[in-house]
Amino acid sequence: MGLGWVGTAEWTGVRLSILLDRAGVKASGCHVVLEGADGGMLEDPKGPPGELKFARSIPVAKARANVLLAYKMNGRELPPEHGFPLRAIVPGWYAMASIKWLQRIIVTDQPFTGYYQTIDYAYWESREGIAELTPLTEMQIKAQIAKPGEGDIVRSEQSRILIGFNTGIYQSIDLSSWIAGNTVDVLATNFNKPESLIRTFLRKDVFIAPGE
Repeated sequence: MGLGWVGTAEWTGVRLSILLDRAGVKASGCHVVLEGADGGMLEDPKGPPGELKFARSIPVAKARANVLLAYKMNGRELPPEHGFPLRAIVPGWYAMASIKWLQRIIVTDQPFTGYYQTIDYAYWESREGIAELTPLTEMQIKAQIAKPGEGDIVRSEQSRILIGFNTGIYQSIDLSSWIAGNTVDVLATNFNKPESLIRTFLRKDVFIAPGE
């Protein structure tokens, strides 16, 4: 995993939908709250008093779609740091939704307003001119391949790949392993140290756009 920023794993578990069916969730249930065993006192003056457990909620539709309650990682028992004995895996959502050390599941007919749902791990969004805190849910694209596009035919003897990075701060990005010798155009914005990106490509056609 290099510096530990990104990793992948194979998870083994049971679908949350099976558990919800066996529990007999009422038709009025619209949110599933996942609560972990980790918690403590908050120093944030905006936080609630007393000990607080880490909890997040997901819509019932998402819970039934593809959420997994995992008890194995890469074919082995979950390591303590990854949520032993049980954790949630919420595909396509930011990692804070994949609660570790899962100890309680609550189905509610009201939107969950816990601290880690509405204050922390939330962002401001304007709705009809009114600013509201909105929970982080689905992961947003930070980088995408703009060219070649879907369905384009790339000729092996001469091809160009355009890679655009929209947000984030990166100190080093090495894409040479999958570029496989093609001519590369790189458009990068908001880089803290753009010169480090240039060093990863042995080409003269790397262009760094001014940061915003």
